[in-house]
Amino acid sequence: TWAINRNDYQHLMLDGMVKRRKKYTDFLAKIPITQHLSHYEKLQIADALDTKIFGDGDVIIEQGSFGDVMYLILDGTVDIRRTTDDGEVCDLGQRTTGEYFGEFEFLFNVPRFCDVVATGLVKTAYINKADFELSMGPTVDILKRNAAVYRFYVSDDGKPVDRKKGQ
Repeated sequence: TWAINRNDYQHLMLDGMVKRRKKYTDFLAKIPITQHLSHYEKLQIADALDTKIFGDGDVIIEQGSFGDVMYLILDGTVDIRRTTDDGEVCDLGQRTTGEYFGEFEFLFNVPRFCDVVATGLVKTAYINKADFELSMGPTVDILKRNAAVYRFYVSDDGKPVDRKKGQ
């Protein structure tokens, strides 16, 4: 059996937390919906992120479902697919390490636009809307504060853009 003294343990835990926070805040600085937040706000979100690993073929997001989770891809690749009303499956591309998905539905409480499926092993960090709002306040307030950043997501009248129609 072995033991570790309290100071060494606290140092190891603190060092791990600092590295994790740095990794997540650097990641958040690259995402359009979070890059304009203050460093403190990014730290708040970083502390609320959890990690989840998906296996090959796992459906992470299902088209048409309602979801309140945004994902950051820490390692791996996901396929993005949309099934049309006539049953045709359209490949919309991939997201890979350093990218994110699920943000539109996260922001606007609309049904998921597509399926997101793991290609191989995929490690993600994720945050749900309740935790986001607990650490940041209502999402709508964040959107209003940085309105110019969200032109991709909202029309001039402040309503979500319907990406299916390409508005």
